[in-house]
Amino acid sequence: SFSFSSIVESPALARAPSRPILPAPEMASPARPLEVVSISSGKGGTGKSVLASNLGVILAASARVTILDADLGLGNIHILYNLMPRFNASHVISGEKRLDEVFIRGPRGVNVIPGGSGIPELASLNAPMLGVLADGMSTLDRLADFLIIDTPGGIDRQSLLFLLASDQVLVVTTDDITAMTDAYAVIKTIFSRRPGASAVLVVNQARTEADGLETYHKVAHVTRKFLARDLSLGGIIPLDESVERSVARRVPVVLSHPESPAARAMTSIAARLGTPGAGPARPRQPFAARLMGLLSAPAY
Repeated sequence: SFSFSSIVESPALARAPSRPILPAPEMASPARPLEVVSISSGKGGTGKSVLASNLGVILAASARVTILDADLGLGNIHILYNLMPRFNASHVISGEKRLDEVFIRGPRGVNVIPGGSGIPELASLNAPMLGVLADGMSTLDRLADFLIIDTPGGIDRQSLLFLLASDQVLVVTTDDITAMTDAYAVIKTIFSRRPGASAVLVVNQARTEADGLETYHKVAHVTRKFLARDLSLGGIIPLDESVERSVARRVPVVLSHPESPAARAMTSIAARLGTPGAGPARPRQPFAARLMGLLSAPAY
């Protein structure tokens, strides 16, 4: 049988990409922009969108939060919040609406930029279309403290754009060997393209704390072995039937079952994301400028 390490040790997975490194976002502006947190996974079914929707609600208790559903063709954040948007990101890309005109208000005042639902063309936007979306996002620096980006599973061109432009990346996995392997592929790509990136692993649906730690250590081990990087643990979310019930009710578990093990774990993860404006500002470009810079980079 194949172990996780033996799969990752295959030359195709273990070797870092040889493409040029894209420019890092920490570059130029004295003003402190919003904190951008992308949530990613190597494959679907890890609970990434559920985590994104709950983190948004937690952070909104003390900050202005916007969630971008970057699964532009098959968005589902609005479903998890029981919302029915009239407009979505496609209307910004087409020039019909400004970004703030497609906002829909979720629980605790979270602003949601909905992705399209069943619009396959949005899953593979060309560079000019992505540029229009990036330009539209220039207003977010004055409208939000946190931007949470729920990226599609995997590392396609659009996902990579948001991941590399973010301040922090949470990579979500379960103990499934394919989920771990794909999570490592995401981590490898991020660190190879942007060595200074801040990426941590979140283990979801852990049967026990020990199981969650074992999953983390497996991914951290291969990250250290093949990339010479230490991978931090962002948190362990236990397998909790309250999550399934909350999804069925379309209410975030931190609101429907705030004392549940999963809700407490997500609250701890949110606390680690920090408070915008606390401590010295890191000189960096506004988020929209980072996106535009990445779009214009030859390696992208």
